[in-house]
Amino acid sequence: MTTKLTEKEHSNLRSEIDLISKILDRAEKRFEFDRITAFIDMRNAHRVFNLDLEKFLIANQSDFSHDFIGIRNSVDRTSYPVTNFDGFLPRHTKG
Repeated sequence: MTTKLTEKEHSNLRSEIDLISKILDRAEKRFEFDRITAFIDMRNAHRVFNLDLEKFLIANQSDFSHDFIGIRNSVDRTSYPVTNFDGFLPRHTKG
């Protein structure tokens, strides 16, 4: 069964993908990581925490690193859908 996205859902998804890609571009300047795995981690974190991706992208280096490294180090990749981030709480959420 194929689910069709509404125009708004498609626009929101496109925006999410673009922002996560920009976050990864910024992170690549400072950290080494597998981009595909990091992208999946970020999408899962966004789903679980309702990340404020725009604020995350422009955060100061300390807060950016806290969230990026915290997500990458705490995600449980052994289950799907991912819901366990081992108690980690990112700073850039919409609450």
